[in-house]
Amino acid sequence: MNLIHQISMIIFIPSILFSSNKCCSYEKCEGYKTKISKDVSEFKFGNNNYRLIVDVFDTYNDFHISHDLFITYKVYKNNQLINDIVKDDNTIKGDCNNLNGGEYSIELIEDDKKYIGWIIYSPYYCGASSSADWGTIIIPSKNENNYVKSKTKIWSNSFQFSKTTNGLNFYYTKQSWNQGGTWSSIYIPLKLHYDQKSNVIFSKNIEIEDINFLKNKSFLGLFMSGFESYNTDLMDYAVKNYFSEKELDWYESYFGTKHRSHTSIVDIKNKEIILHDCSKNSFLKIINDLK
Repeated sequence: MNLIHQISMIIFIPSILFSSNKCCSYEKCEGYKTKISKDVSEFKFGNNNYRLIVDVFDTYNDFHISHDLFITYKVYKNNQLINDIVKDDNTIKGDCNNLNGGEYSIELIEDDKKYIGWIIYSPYYCGASSSADWGTIIIPSKNENNYVKSKTKIWSNSFQFSKTTNGLNFYYTKQSWNQGGTWSSIYIPLKLHYDQKSNVIFSKNIEIEDINFLKNKSFLGLFMSGFESYNTDLMDYAVKNYFSEKELDWYESYFGTKHRSHTSIVDIKNKEIILHDCSKNSFLKIINDLK
């Protein structure tokens, strides 16, 4: 089920706030330029109109070597400004030196064929072998004059959605390197829940029934998601359904097996596992020890 729809209206107004003098060499270039753009997205819910206005500032030097993307946003209900329910700041800053500070987008959230809010996707950081985004969920209250929001670091291109009896689940991932390098890093699934009745967004643990909605379903990701949330049922399910002898090199790199000759470390407090043995029985023993 595709619950994300592209924005219905965008207004783009580029302008230069200030500029430095022209130069021909790096040594002569001083100061930064700032380009500002404005996006608008809106929807109707019942008899009310909701509007999101986003101002985006890209600050860069003359050679476009350094870019800083800074986003501010405002939410309106029937042309009246409304505030965050917890009165938190309404800014998003990215550390990404891509041209224009990296790409950002606004997407409408749909529930039961009705739009209920927005997600702003924007760069968090950009690396040579790894990158992450901010995923900022903004949902106005349909009964009060405020909105709820959650600004989350995501290592996936976008949230995955599933509808629940009382709201929506938002699935995303974080990247974990543990004892390995980039090639053996994994993506651990995580979940946010939007409670429609209470109009709140909060973290919830991944459960077995969530697996069907996950984009990434690896043994390591599911096992570590269960380990970090102390969910032995999820860990056991991961071993019995996703463990593969063909992927032992991956497991051994992630858990640092080649650096552990005799003992393993299972640190529940710091959510860390280092193993000298990555056999299926080794993982089952970890589960039994946690029960």
